[in-house]
Amino acid sequence: MKILIVGNGSTTKINGEYYKDKHTSRFLKEVASYSSVEYCSWLEPSMEASNKSESNLHGSKLDYKITSINERASKQGGMVKLFNYVRKLVLFVKEIKKIDFVYLFYRGNLPFLCALLCILMRKKFALYIRCDYQSQSFLEKLIVKKARFVLCNGELFRKRVLPFNRRCELVAPMIDFSKKDSFAKSNFHTGDPVKLLFVARLEKEKGVFVLLQSIQMLKNNNKPILLNIVGDGVAYQSLVEFVKESQIGDMVKFHGLIKDKHSLLSLYRESDIFVFPSCYPEGFPRVLYEAMLASLAIITTTVGSISTLMSDRGNCLYVEKNDSLGLTKCIEQLIMNDTLRKEISINANNTILDYLDKFDEPHSLQLIRWAANGAG
Repeated sequence: MKILIVGNGSTTKINGEYYKDKHTSRFLKEVASYSSVEYCSWLEPSMEASNKSESNLHGSKLDYKITSINERASKQGGMVKLFNYVRKLVLFVKEIKKIDFVYLFYRGNLPFLCALLCILMRKKFALYIRCDYQSQSFLEKLIVKKARFVLCNGELFRKRVLPFNRRCELVAPMIDFSKKDSFAKSNFHTGDPVKLLFVARLEKEKGVFVLLQSIQMLKNNNKPILLNIVGDGVAYQSLVEFVKESQIGDMVKFHGLIKDKHSLLSLYRESDIFVFPSCYPEGFPRVLYEAMLASLAIITTTVGSISTLMSDRGNCLYVEKNDSLGLTKCIEQLIMNDTLRKEISINANNTILDYLDKFDEPHSLQLIRWAANGAG
């Protein structure tokens, strides 16, 4: 069976080699070990990749059928964008005749158009829904209904799909850690300083500026605080400048992107509180899975599918989006209340262990199993 996988993000090309984020790259290579695979996405020329050793797509059985559309071309106007979409779709029509099954990372403009082409060409396809999703338009509902199956990153999205397609199940989390990495804390008393942790892309939508505003409010708190920020992204320099201007440099440490799993795992285990004030339309963020495995007390917004697994004052504390004052109060509450922090931490760890017990196969094998049935 030959599978064409269509991404909803960009692939980076450096010196003739292709790179994707390490989780997608790992997924593609795993699928390629079971089946013949082609991967199709926008191409973004770049000088560097976040983690070349893990994100390099070469060395697998993948074929590359990628049309270039870079940022500079995108800014040249609607006609250039239209040309690139037409060129991509022409390539897709040519390739679709050669393959048995199409798997779409949904949503996004490219997967949406490819899904419509699959319907018109009567080609069997399936969806992987991992970002905020609602079937609002007639075409959206038609795509979900016609899909041979749908894998969802989060119970909220599965519930939204089920009225239109009963061939739907949750997908196993694509995370670096597993149950064997679970860490049961024995000491829930915070030291000096109290260690907060934020792990995500550094961009405004992830709520990191809101978090820094809270740190600024906590500056005169009686207990010393250290915020560790892990990740890189477009907002890095702006964040560094904000920290300097706010005079909170002694309370914030930037680690950049931590590539080594064990180094990141150690940072999780050494922390007291995990803070995730995202405004982004998430699926279920993998960093929350990781924080729960580390038995951290979590403060989070309820964007995307988060509320289907996280409960306020059960295994986390909820905070509203863009609410730095509310976030400050949540942090203070967890610092001052050892009993609450311990309860939330233990509940979070139990939650993730119970959740991971539901999955006896990784995402790649879920796709192979469903496609083998759905392509028949």
